[in-house]
Amino acid sequence: MSAGPPAEALEEYRRPGDALRAAPPPAAGAGRRLNVVVIMTDTLRPDHTGAAGNTADSPAEWAARREAAPGAAPEALSRRERGAAPDWIDTREMDRFAAGATVFTRAYAGSFPTVPCRTDCYTGRTVFPARGWSPLPLDGPCLAAALLREGYRTQLIYDPPMLQRSGFGFDRGFQGVRWIRGQTSDGFVVDPTLPVTLDGPPEKWRGRGEPWLQHQRNARYWRSELDHFGPRTLFTAEQWLEKNYRAGPFFLWIDTWDPHEPWDAPQYYVDRYDPGYAGLVVNQPEYSPGDRLTPDEWRHVRALYAAEVTMVDRALGRLYAKLDDLGLRESTLVLHLSDHGHFLGEHGIQGKPTSGPLQIYEELGRITLMLRHPDGRGAGRRSAALAQPVDVYDTVLDAAGIAPDAAARRGLDGRSLLPLLDGDGDAAHRRAAYTSRHPFLQRRPTPVTISTAEYAYVYWPGAGGARSELYHLPSDPRQSRDVLAGHAPLAAELRAEYLAWVRERNPEMGAWIEAVDRDGDWLPDAGRAWKGMI
Repeated sequence: MSAGPPAEALEEYRRPGDALRAAPPPAAGAGRRLNVVVIMTDTLRPDHTGAAGNTADSPAEWAARREAAPGAAPEALSRRERGAAPDWIDTREMDRFAAGATVFTRAYAGSFPTVPCRTDCYTGRTVFPARGWSPLPLDGPCLAAALLREGYRTQLIYDPPMLQRSGFGFDRGFQGVRWIRGQTSDGFVVDPTLPVTLDGPPEKWRGRGEPWLQHQRNARYWRSELDHFGPRTLFTAEQWLEKNYRAGPFFLWIDTWDPHEPWDAPQYYVDRYDPGYAGLVVNQPEYSPGDRLTPDEWRHVRALYAAEVTMVDRALGRLYAKLDDLGLRESTLVLHLSDHGHFLGEHGIQGKPTSGPLQIYEELGRITLMLRHPDGRGAGRRSAALAQPVDVYDTVLDAAGIAPDAAARRGLDGRSLLPLLDGDGDAAHRRAAYTSRHPFLQRRPTPVTISTAEYAYVYWPGAGGARSELYHLPSDPRQSRDVLAGHAPLAAELRAEYLAWVRERNPEMGAWIEAVDRDGDWLPDAGRAWKGMI
């Protein structure tokens, strides 16, 4: 009679209670097993937080910059670019948190956008050379499952519906899962009798307004700020902590779509950033190309986004306070990050286009990343290390006291951020950060942004390099002056390093990129090409 599959093949599918009882005690010298809380706030641009300099233009500043002649922006706008202007957006809670944390000022998305980013986090491996928007792979590492095997209590609280819907499997390894229903286009409320409206031409909205109409149904019975999805998701995490704060070690992943659009913050937050606006409010504008907003509507979009950021900030403040009230500050590592940014009119682009202007500039590629250690390591520090979401996996396992040579920490692209809290190794952490969608969408090449200590190289294969761009960030933070023509050797070096990196992870993809560089009309085999739009 067959003995069945080896035990390790089934290990992560054991009943949670069995997994907890079977977990061995940490080996001598293995280190502390910290509680870990990861907070993912989707689409949070770091330049909209005081902790990272608040270098984004306010709605009024954006309008002034738009009207200024090229190269003749007022001095006040130059100070904003340098981070020397007064804060205009209120992120007081995140700023307080940052005072006791390390803020990574050069953190960048890796696999782009939402779902690929979380795959990087959950697996410790950069997935964009092999796949785009797709379910969590079953044939690789999984962060929550690794912690479950180590005896951690694991919990996922989230509102982005794509994490679990349609078999995407991002609940894998979590003993407890709480989905806050109704976010974005989630078909939570199906009731054609509810009165919903779309003001203005449908072409101004994503999906011709259908997602916004569904959002109105889902939010029909809201009564206060706490009903909004971001605050409700974070408050649900507070409730979980109240019941589980003594049951450590625990791993809590909190994932909220806000401040992603649709922007629905209470009007009192919006009025702080564009008072007196009486025009059309487009809460979920169509992505470029195809944007049809007027200048005033463009300006107001920036206020809507800022209001959403402030709403999320207030909810984060309540969560931070709950951690302190429960006595968890001395035993819990808190990691707060976002997955990407969002264009709000910069470079003439709105949103995160899936066609046309695919370049990932700083406003889209830079992410929020802050790490607070319970021992106060790195408190108040600003790290220039090129950190990425793929580092989350190894950082969490490091905090869990899992040995560096453990099987769960082998073969990773990411590396722990904890050593950087002590002030050493920023430059050595990563020479370049790679941010990209799948390299071929609908069989056509897409660009990758290669970020180094000083430069951002937007490498777009094909067309003889005509679409590629290079920017020197210290002197040109808004990326308005392409200096590729004067730095061809640097661009060639970065391209060669990137291609070598891709070939290590997917030799076929490396060959495809080189093929389209040789012949701009070359197409990969239709049967092997990625079928998705993202």
